Amino acid sequence: MSVFEKGSLIPANKRILFLGDSITVDGRYIGLMDYYLKKYQPDHDIELINLGLGSETASGLSEPSHPFPRPCVLDRIDQVLELTKSEWVVICYGINDGIYYPYSEERMEAYQKGIRRLVGKIKADGAKVVVMTPPPFDNVSFVGKLWPDDREEYSWMDAYEGYNGVIKRYRDWIVTDLRSEVDYVIDIFTPITIAINAKREKDPFYRTGDGIHPDLEGHWIMARCLLAEIFHIYPEFEPEYIEKLTSAVELVMKRHNHA
Repeated sequence: MSVFEKGSLIPANKRILFLGDSITVDGRYIGLMDYYLKKYQPDHDIELINLGLGSETASGLSEPSHPFPRPCVLDRIDQVLELTKSEWVVICYGINDGIYYPYSEERMEAYQKGIRRLVGKIKADGAKVVVMTPPPFDNVSFVGKLWPDDREEYSWMDAYEGYNGVIKRYRDWIVTDLRSEVDYVIDIFTPITIAINAKREKDPFYRTGDGIHPDLEGHWIMARCLLAEIFHIYPEFEPEYIEKLTSAVELVMKRHNHA
């Protein structure tokens, strides 16, 4: 087995719901996590449910040029919780919540209020809350245009050039202020940033995803962080199936891809 497990805390059975934007809709981190658990912990019945929604936010904000008003998870959370009856809920929001503009206290406050309302609803339903930070925004890989802070409007295709700094502030708030209010906080911003920087030291033009959506390596980092924080499973290194996807892995990932 290509893993090192330390104090594993895997329950016999558990239903885990995942909510988020298009990064969660992609579902690869959920699929990789699911496959890993099935492969190395076949005696445990862990059901992972992906109900991510593209373009979604927790803040309810939307940039003026977006093709449609971005949906807000708060508009559907009651129905989702009632339908799934999940015991744990993993949420991952933030990359869209700054709407690709320079930082503003007003947008940060909308994000904080939205996340706290979402957490409150999940807790009231009796489920544990797992909050993931947003991943980094990668300027080098970004497929749209980048602009300085003197532009009147920004969007997911015309982003503020310092947007990663905005997302880091959202990450910092989750890691510092929100940690005491939820069951688990998963920082994916930091390890994905470290991985990108390590690759970019060797190749300054190294690209990962499209700047907003992580690539397969980024999704594996997300899965690995979840395994470590909520199950105390610590993969020693990347399994072979991450480097060369097998048909079995692709089938599991496809089941969790809602794009």
